[in-house]
Amino acid sequence: MSPSSDPPRESPAVERLQAILDSLPTPLITTDAQGRIDFLNQAAAVLLRRHPEGARGLRLEETLTLVDDQHRRLDLQTMQDRLLADGVALRVHHATLVQPAGSEVPVSCSAGPVRDAQGSTLGSAWVVHDVREERQLRDHLSHQARHDPLTGLVNRAEFRRRLERAVASAARNGDEHALCFLDLDRFKAVNDAFGHAAGDALLTDLAGLLLSRIRGRDTLARLGGDEFALLLEHCPLDEARRVADELVATVREHRFVWETEALSVGLSVGVTPIRADGPAAPLLLQAADAACYQAKALGRDRVFVVGEPG
Repeated sequence: MSPSSDPPRESPAVERLQAILDSLPTPLITTDAQGRIDFLNQAAAVLLRRHPEGARGLRLEETLTLVDDQHRRLDLQTMQDRLLADGVALRVHHATLVQPAGSEVPVSCSAGPVRDAQGSTLGSAWVVHDVREERQLRDHLSHQARHDPLTGLVNRAEFRRRLERAVASAARNGDEHALCFLDLDRFKAVNDAFGHAAGDALLTDLAGLLLSRIRGRDTLARLGGDEFALLLEHCPLDEARRVADELVATVREHRFVWETEALSVGLSVGVTPIRADGPAAPLLLQAADAACYQAKALGRDRVFVVGEPG
């Protein structure tokens, strides 16, 4: 009888251990003392899009491709060599796993030496965490912290940060920007006549309308109530006046339909320049607010520009 060509079976203890590791939801990769893969559990095989047997014997970097935030490939060979030589655990907090078909998955990794009872290093164990859900949650919470929940526009705190950044660039580089303070006219009448649901719908509608009339580099924020602010970056004062006039005309001509009623409001805008010798962000906001108040005092539905000849 010819000898069997079937591969030798693992011992029951080894088979049981592999079954336990395969049942783990966390991807696990182990290597031998030469840094070659000797085991992938099922979670790792799914995440890496690799068959466990096909990966066996390959070096770690031939199966696991990680890049940083600048899309530079991490040197797993050096990391693996250092881990095996020094026996010191390591961790990669933020990385992107590139799967064979090119799909990208945000991950974190931790690795440590595998030692026998005498303390000799037998290889390494790598745990790869798929952090898509955590990153999505973090991004969602970050977005909520920076945006107005009703309109989706940037909120006051985030606008203040961007305004301070623009003030700094003006002081450092001589850049010229402009700040606009926008307040709706006759908005209270809509709220009183049709209720807050109509008012909220109108605010959301106008936020989208205003966004469609500005550049992608500009920042429109809802400061609260029916007050908005607009940061026009790299925009001289005469151009800011033109943009503000266009926004006033756009809102004046717009009709918002609520149930069977076509509603209209106006817009008053105060504009102030952001220059190298100008005031700090809080004073700029006060100046733009005061300019908006002037626009309302002059009859509403108009623009008032700080420093512009009367």
